[in-house]
Amino acid sequence: MSKSYIIAYDLGTSGCKTAVFDEEGHLRRSVTSRYPTYYKNDDRAEQDPYEWWQAVCNSTRKLLLQSKIGNSQISCVVFSGQMAGCLPVDSDGKPLHNSIIWADRRAAVLDSKIQKILGLKRIYDITGNRANPVYTGHKIFWFREEEPGIYNKTYKFLQAKDYIALKFTGKQFVTDFSEASCTNLFNIKERKWSDEILDCLNISKEKLPEIVSSTQIVGEISEKAAEETGLKRGTPVVIGGGDGPCAAVGAGVVQEGEAYIYLGSSAWISSSMSEPLLDEKQQLANYCHIVPNYYVPTGTMQSAGTSFEWALRTIGGLRDVDNLYSIMEKKAESVAPGSNGLIFLPYLLGERTPYWNPRAKGAFIGLTLQHDECHLLRSVLEGVAFHLRLICDIFINRKVEIKKLVVIGGGAKNDLLLKILADVLGIPIHVPALLEEANTLGAYAAGGVGIGLFDNFEIVKQFLKINKAFYPEDKNTSLYSELYEKFNKFYTAIEPIYGSH
Repeated sequence: MSKSYIIAYDLGTSGCKTAVFDEEGHLRRSVTSRYPTYYKNDDRAEQDPYEWWQAVCNSTRKLLLQSKIGNSQISCVVFSGQMAGCLPVDSDGKPLHNSIIWADRRAAVLDSKIQKILGLKRIYDITGNRANPVYTGHKIFWFREEEPGIYNKTYKFLQAKDYIALKFTGKQFVTDFSEASCTNLFNIKERKWSDEILDCLNISKEKLPEIVSSTQIVGEISEKAAEETGLKRGTPVVIGGGDGPCAAVGAGVVQEGEAYIYLGSSAWISSSMSEPLLDEKQQLANYCHIVPNYYVPTGTMQSAGTSFEWALRTIGGLRDVDNLYSIMEKKAESVAPGSNGLIFLPYLLGERTPYWNPRAKGAFIGLTLQHDECHLLRSVLEGVAFHLRLICDIFINRKVEIKKLVVIGGGAKNDLLLKILADVLGIPIHVPALLEEANTLGAYAAGGVGIGLFDNFEIVKQFLKINKAFYPEDKNTSLYSELYEKFNKFYTAIEPIYGSH
């Protein structure tokens, strides 16, 4: 009997990563096909859904060719996708507008109107998320207010992966619970579209897709899609989930209290919980996990890798930062922990959790003639780690017992940063072998559960190979705890200068 495989697609911001895994969870091949984002007027960010589909077709054909796997050996296709987008399509599935992606802020002009209609607290209590123009609900409201012609013609508003699933099947207009929970239109506790919010905003529920489990087989590959992709007609299509929840599974975060850190341009900490983590300060975002009946409360910081790249370009004078982490590590490791008292506030793009302050600013505090380039670079690493501790403390203060943190993303290539994280957080840091395949690995697990190959998501722990581990040293943790207190005081002191709204 020939071996079978699952193809997992990750519809990201910069392109589509297409990966094929065997039944034992081994990555056989991964291919990425890029597509552009169209920016306009500083607040608009769109992508062409036809270019998504072209990337899927191109990467699939290349994957099959390079892997030498026949299309008859593919058991199913499944998806991970960028969240908080907004693509209006008609009843034939034809796009009526480019997709307004997560980075778009045009709906901010309607933010105060939405908040006045519903109230910030009520929105958070229902959805588990702050009212924010990043979410799909604001974008649909923008179409209703600013482009009523498109709104009225829209049959469904879809996310990236949901549109690709539609293209594969030719008929299914669905989303999954993880994506639905990232719209500001979803009741996080009742796990359904919120009639209260939809009625208040005068958004028709009929324009929203049916919500299904991430493991749901939503159809089969159509003859047309088979011709375009090179896959076999009739292959099952599993819907999968949003990129964050898929990454959680790919990091092995499937049981109560397990947690991971993603380190990329931005960074976040997520934990797997049986209930949303709601709080009066509205600090955390709450999304449905792709693991049934679980949630992934999440705290996000704006500038992690962005801070590192800025520091190397500005302080280190480097134009080419292709080897970003190795260069930074080499320079910063020559400095002792604590950077001789220098502290960096990493708020170069404002900040999300816990401050939700778009006006927050970055700063170096404590500069003296004794500090050089290497001190500044190390303090940037430590500043990012201090803010991640701030997020981690929110979970700990809510009685989430975090015994270890799995770290994924490009930032996990920097051993010095990982050691600093272990010391600052006082928590062991584990690093998997596949740093940048967590999204596709999580989607693969959803596909495997969907077709009955796996009983549940626990199987991913057998596939997750831990490559490195970093453990806190008491003397460093003690030093960093003192500096962490100063870090928080410095933000509190500076905030009134720039404001918080």
